[in-house]
Amino acid sequence: MAADSSFVEAVSQALTEGLEPLRFARDPSRNRSIQDLSWRGWTRDLGWKQTTVEISYPQQPDHVLVHLRVYLPCPEGEETMLDGTSVAGVVGGRGRHYFPNLLGRLLPSGENRFGKEVLSDTLKALPWFERYSTPEACLRLLEAGETNWGQARGRSYQILKAYLSNLKEMPWPG
Repeated sequence: MAADSSFVEAVSQALTEGLEPLRFARDPSRNRSIQDLSWRGWTRDLGWKQTTVEISYPQQPDHVLVHLRVYLPCPEGEETMLDGTSVAGVVGGRGRHYFPNLLGRLLPSGENRFGKEVLSDTLKALPWFERYSTPEACLRLLEAGETNWGQARGRSYQILKAYLSNLKEMPWPG
């Protein structure tokens, strides 16, 4: 288990170093445990929205799964996820990044190599956020049912729609 958690730490370190120049900061508020999964996250706060990179891994870690998410602040003071996907869903691949086999674990710097592999895939997936570059684009995707909300039109959907509609329609930074 201790060796396995060193792979999680290597991924965290690689993501922190690779995402900081892109204005993503390590975000302790994203640290949580839900059932058998633990989570860590990095957030780029753009005022009207937050884009996040999050990893999840089991309590007895043998892999990490990397998620990309777009959150919007709700007028009630809560954030709501507009949309999300996995890095694998964007760049293709195996879905989860499984820790190396025994030989890979015995090689010097195996953890660092694994962390760099996860970072490389994550960086390739970041252009996914571009479809959410403006409030207008987010509203269009929300109304078209192309977000996590699908065709749902409940209270949360209405709050998100009103929030996006009230923002000035102008280009926003990334």
